[in-house]
Amino acid sequence: MLSQKILLVLVIISFIAFLGVLVWRIVYTSKNKGDEKSLNALTKAMALSSYTPFGLMIFWTAAASFIFKDGTVFTMNNIGTFTMILIGIQSAIELFAGYYYTKAAKN
Repeated sequence: MLSQKILLVLVIISFIAFLGVLVWRIVYTSKNKGDEKSLNALTKAMALSSYTPFGLMIFWTAAASFIFKDGTVFTMNNIGTFTMILIGIQSAIELFAGYYYTKAAKN
């Protein structure tokens, strides 16, 4: 039961991070329409976050034998939950990278 609560919290955090990225992109691009440095910072943040799924898949493949017991069945619900958490992690990394690159672009 505890693992279900942890998964629920992770999915909710992932959803909030995803919505945060969407709102940040909308506000940031509308604010800095003609500024090439600002849009370059946004592109760098998106590029950095695009490496996240590949890195997490490598980690997942290596750690899966230690995490799961024999006879574990993957259902569509489990894969969907994992995908939502993966997108949330990618969104959080994009938010942090975007914050860093936008501060670096202003200096």
